[in-house]
Amino acid sequence: MKELAEIELFRNLSVAQRESLCRDAVKVSVTKGEHLFLQGDRLSCYFLVLSGCVRLYRLGYEGHEKVYQELHGGMVFAETVAFQEERRAPLSAVTMQDSELMQLDSQHLRTLFETSPAFAMAIAHNMAGNLYSAVSRIDQLTVNKSGQRLVMFLAELYQDQHTRWLKLPFTQGILARQLNIEPETLSRTLSKFKEAGCLSVKARECVILDPERLCAMVNLPTNTFSNQHSGLTSPDLLRCCGIG
Repeated sequence: MKELAEIELFRNLSVAQRESLCRDAVKVSVTKGEHLFLQGDRLSCYFLVLSGCVRLYRLGYEGHEKVYQELHGGMVFAETVAFQEERRAPLSAVTMQDSELMQLDSQHLRTLFETSPAFAMAIAHNMAGNLYSAVSRIDQLTVNKSGQRLVMFLAELYQDQHTRWLKLPFTQGILARQLNIEPETLSRTLSKFKEAGCLSVKARECVILDPERLCAMVNLPTNTFSNQHSGLTSPDLLRCCGIG
């Protein structure tokens, strides 16, 4: 299955190994707003998004939806459930638009994990990355100042995407809930950063123009955006700022 070959987790597998993962796979078409599973459901499969968008979320104690991630074409989710004893979903998954997905059997994934040391290392690397992201989110939420939480979130995106041209994974409304910031406060903070020449935002695109000044404005270390790769050309900058 050529789609698996394009995914980093499965890229180095042999053709035979990828074929073993695709045994009993089913392509499913799902309409917008349909749940694939709910938090606590027992799962025997994981999913590859072929097209569309899937939101992973869980409900807080007060019933508010807390968005964990939004997934698009070429992204895999629920694969780590295969390694839990009870195989229960820690999150709920709902489609945000009409979507096509490949549903794959978790047991085949676990069997390959147990028989291929190289694949087991790839899985461990993937889980370590997820753990690092989770720890970063905890860091963000334990910071008292909303501006610092926002800048730390942007720094994490920068380190993941390796460019100052950032694609925001959520709308600003969802981002505000993720960072436990009032939407009006988020809007004012972004406006303040824009007026200072630190960044530019248009819809779900954000350009970090001056990371050191951005950090200084919220009293974070100026190397918070570490190992900087500009990855930004003049046409890109003009387009994001609505000029080009």
